[in-house]
Amino acid sequence: MAHPVLYISPDTAGLIYINGRLAGECDAQSPLSIPVAPQGAVYIEYHPLCAGVLGAARRLNLSGGYVSPLSEPPDGMYIVAWPGSVIDVQISPERVPVCGGAVRLSAGGYDVYVQAGDACVARGAVLMNVRLPAGARGVRALEAGTERIMLIGQCGEGEFIQILAPDAGKVLLSAAGRSISPAEHGAVRVEREAGDEAGHELIEIWQSGAHGYTRRTAAVRGGSALPRTPESAALMLGQAILLGQDEEARALLSPGAQAGYPTIRAQVMRFNACCALKYGARTGAVGLMRVAGPGYARVWEMEFDAARGGEGWLIEGIRTGG
Repeated sequence: MAHPVLYISPDTAGLIYINGRLAGECDAQSPLSIPVAPQGAVYIEYHPLCAGVLGAARRLNLSGGYVSPLSEPPDGMYIVAWPGSVIDVQISPERVPVCGGAVRLSAGGYDVYVQAGDACVARGAVLMNVRLPAGARGVRALEAGTERIMLIGQCGEGEFIQILAPDAGKVLLSAAGRSISPAEHGAVRVEREAGDEAGHELIEIWQSGAHGYTRRTAAVRGGSALPRTPESAALMLGQAILLGQDEEARALLSPGAQAGYPTIRAQVMRFNACCALKYGARTGAVGLMRVAGPGYARVWEMEFDAARGGEGWLIEGIRTGG
């Protein structure tokens, strides 16, 4: 059994302790790598090196070299386990509420203080802190129903929306895209780039429910890029299947693989995303990601065979794990 390696990267520089011992200093640009035991609990402590940021301590339960899906949700952390027992631990520490010098907004009986990419919501006392999207500006606060408020504005992706339930301390919806607009029955319409290999654009509808918002894809547009490498063809195939673009996916298969498309589709649909391998990248393999729990995802290899064909490359077959 391989010993897993943690790659820890907080978005604010800090010191990392593993099981009570100092492991080193790191930040988003300089992650810290450290091997750990493949079984049992691993205790991670983060101590920020600047004011206004809170520290954090979390326990990860490892089993077989990977984080157990039965672990408690790692609040403030996002974990991705890659093939070969390489585990990315991204830390987004909570900020200390600072109202002095902040822009004060009001909506629905709540005060919202916006400063340096963060929002603090209060009504007498601080109720919650919210991280705004990168490049957030022109933030406005609106009432969004009983004990709910909405933050909207511009950001690096175009526009953003966040719908909060401050008394419960919950973010019910957080979305960003080229444009955001209201839809029927209190829903929110988001147009955004899919961020995939083929360059698709998505129209998503977020519908309000008893426990928050659920998303459905209303339309998929674009996707005209050609597979210039075997890996590009494999990524396009997996991503087209997950977007429900069966005709596009079939066009990426060689003539001899066409009959096996239902099996290929069933293999890929067991996962949530298709991505390049961040660690251990090799010829003939890309990644298939599955969300295993809140804040935790795991990636398996999708091996493939490819050959030149058409205007680029075509896939002749795939093999998946997981």
